[in-house]
Amino acid sequence: VIEAMLKSSPDNKTLLMLLSKGYGGYAFAFLEDRYLEWKQKNPAVAARYKERAGNFYLRGKEFAFRHLSGESEAFQAALTQDYETFESALDDFDSEDVDALFWAAYNWGNWLNMNLQSPAAIAVAPRVEAMMKRVLALDRTFYYGGPHLFYGVYLGGRPPMLGGDKKKAKHHFEEVLKVSQRQFLIAQVLYAQYYAVQTQDDTLFRKLLKEVIHAKDNILPEQNLITQLAKKKAARLLAQQGELL
Repeated sequence: VIEAMLKSSPDNKTLLMLLSKGYGGYAFAFLEDRYLEWKQKNPAVAARYKERAGNFYLRGKEFAFRHLSGESEAFQAALTQDYETFESALDDFDSEDVDALFWAAYNWGNWLNMNLQSPAAIAVAPRVEAMMKRVLALDRTFYYGGPHLFYGVYLGGRPPMLGGDKKKAKHHFEEVLKVSQRQFLIAQVLYAQYYAVQTQDDTLFRKLLKEVIHAKDNILPEQNLITQLAKKKAARLLAQQGELL
């Protein structure tokens, strides 16, 4: 329905952002979650969910890019130019553009994280990081500390040779917990998944996930869906503890 509305109003920034968030949110909450659920049980089924999630993330990114391109001719031109030009163009954006910048980088970054061995993903990684770095500079508290959460996953989920840094990842995860007052429960889940597992810290792993499971269902009323998703993912990760740690 929203895409049909966009056809008659192709530059409508509200619709573009609804679509960017919608595709990204659905990919994370349902498609990527199914991919992780089936990854060990049935790789063929998992591969289908992975491909679909990746496509949704890329579509979400493109809607946010259309929004950003409408705000900055320099950014639009830089999309086909070298990294330095792209990075410089990000200076055109200010606090009013944080929403579009964040969701563009979120979608692009999640696609990247699902395709770490892909040459295409490796090639765009600096651009994704530069976009979220701009968000971090403009508003580190946006979306419950979303820029910090992005960097926690981004730095914690990859080996050092691909830009991973466990120490910096831990810093960013701790920052998002402070910003969100530990109410945005998906942060604890991702902290466990992308830091505790990577560092084989079973004590932290259990502590974070049990905190999520025992949290009140209405701890963050405006994010009930994410809260329930976090609880589901926490239970699954705890059940897999013997395989992960």
